[in-house]
Amino acid sequence: MIVPIVEGHAERESIPIFIRRLLNDQGVHNIPVRPGFRVHRDKVVKPGELERTVETALSEESARALILLLDADDDCPATLGATLLAAESSVPQATPSG
Repeated sequence: MIVPIVEGHAERESIPIFIRRLLNDQGVHNIPVRPGFRVHRDKVVKPGELERTVETALSEESARALILLLDADDDCPATLGATLLAAESSVPQATPSG
């Protein structure tokens, strides 16, 4: 299952539809996508919070992939992305249980 991490209410409902359409365009029809795991942007960019959020999202038994979708209205997307990627990379990889 793909677990999207999003910040807004609208994204929570719309991102699974978007991801399924992308997968469908690639001929992939058997990967479930859960509704977005909602986080507050101001919180998730603080040190340690993204790691906690990723661990929580991956704790779902069937979670196999994450997609993080955040606005970068007041940040340089390249800088914010690199910072968040480094933080996420420090989270131990989950071992699929199913």
